[in-house]
Amino acid sequence: MHLTLSGDNELKLVINLGSGPVALTHPTTIAPDGIWHNITVARNGRYITLILDDLSINSVSPGPSVELNVYDSLYIGGLPKTSATLVGFTGCLRDIRIGYELIESLGNTTEAVNINECF
Repeated sequence: MHLTLSGDNELKLVINLGSGPVALTHPTTIAPDGIWHNITVARNGRYITLILDDLSINSVSPGPSVELNVYDSLYIGGLPKTSATLVGFTGCLRDIRIGYELIESLGNTTEAVNINECF
């Protein structure tokens, strides 16, 4: 699964539950105006929802598979230096949740680069 903010300020989600990828591009662009936005990715079986502020879009993953596996690593805000095709996120992130669990600290990270305070 990857959630990206493109150079055109489009929010894009690609997710693969094992039967092939499904891609969603939100119709609302995120202007670099300093205003906080709420982004939610929700999944119920094969049904995928991407919510930006209060506007949601939906899709269905192809095939019968419904398992999202994140066995190795989870990257938030960027990728390792070996991934030269994408640029990391520039901006602020807060209230990151996985399920109902709030990710409050970097205590369980294996690497953190260019992390600064947000105001």
